[in-house]
Amino acid sequence: MAIFGKKNEGQPAAAFCRDPRKAQAFFDHARAAAERPNYDYAINCYINGLRHEPGNMSAHEALRNVSLKRKQADGKPAGLTDKLKKGGKDPVDRLLHTEMLASKDPQNTSLLVDVMARAVEAGLAQQEVNFIPLAHWVGMLVLEANQASKKPSKEIYIRAKDLFVQIHAFAQAVEACKRVLRMDPENTQIQHDLKNLEAELVMQEGGYDQAGGQEGGFRSFVKDSDKQKELQYEDAITKTTSAVDQEINRRRAEYDEAPEDLDRLGKLVAALLRKETDEAEDEAVALLGAALEQSGQYVYKARIGDVRMRQMTRRLRQIKALADAGDPEQAKKLQTLAQKKLRFELDEYTERVKNYPTDMGMRFELGRRLFASGRQEEAI
Repeated sequence: MAIFGKKNEGQPAAAFCRDPRKAQAFFDHARAAAERPNYDYAINCYINGLRHEPGNMSAHEALRNVSLKRKQADGKPAGLTDKLKKGGKDPVDRLLHTEMLASKDPQNTSLLVDVMARAVEAGLAQQEVNFIPLAHWVGMLVLEANQASKKPSKEIYIRAKDLFVQIHAFAQAVEACKRVLRMDPENTQIQHDLKNLEAELVMQEGGYDQAGGQEGGFRSFVKDSDKQKELQYEDAITKTTSAVDQEINRRRAEYDEAPEDLDRLGKLVAALLRKETDEAEDEAVALLGAALEQSGQYVYKARIGDVRMRQMTRRLRQIKALADAGDPEQAKKLQTLAQKKLRFELDEYTERVKNYPTDMGMRFELGRRLFASGRQEEAI
């Protein structure tokens, strides 16, 4: 029992050594400490437990909850002595030391993005643990915390963007770029990055990029980076109407040659979605429905939901423009459609979380919809 005593608080072993049994013992003590409440000791116990099981996302989430409760109880940031420590030579040790600092200052976006960076670093160094879910989850916290800040930091968004790229989370990297441009519309470097990342995202959605989340983790990303760049320049096309139509015709011809080929179907769907019209998107939905029936894979149903959400978002923008111009009927339609969209998204992400229970991104999106629906406790 001495390992749980005060003598060892904040002084866990220096290197990662997987031992789920020891990890669970620490997590049990952490939960008990949080209930007393003794938040500082709970944080130390979670950090100690994560040294033995650093990929345990439930523990990372529980640690985050404790850190927020500690903040509400006027808990102070870590002292200077802890801040000056580097966390040791082991990358997992450095990750957890940074996570400890962030847990004692949970709204500090600089510390949060440091945790994300350490997760990426640990993922590159460690083969036995997949740190992609942790890096992605912390990255989403960074985006939310920075947006909620009284003075959002452009530099935080740029750092997060670069880290999202390393884990092939292109949708989030695109979002980070857009937030930078809202703060700095003339930033030509971010404009360039956004264009390239949108091309990467199109390839990923069309099935070109299969690395994300697959076995091999960060190392497979590094190994395949040159190949991905080659694909980007080879397959990305300009977003002019004629170019998109040409791409659709080419992909449709390929698909017609082998309609049972799901890879060709996916490429045709990606081309149709670039058209950004209801007609093309409805055709994409029909194709995805056929793929769902053929394969039984839930991913196709989720993509149908993405298309429907995309259509509702576009329709909302159109109606809002009319409502802003002073049309009272459109203002009523705007409210009705917004509520319909929220209900649809809530149902959609509830189902997705059931199908992908370990996907932190899905859980985050569900939480956002729950919060918007007034279900704050469930969202938390």
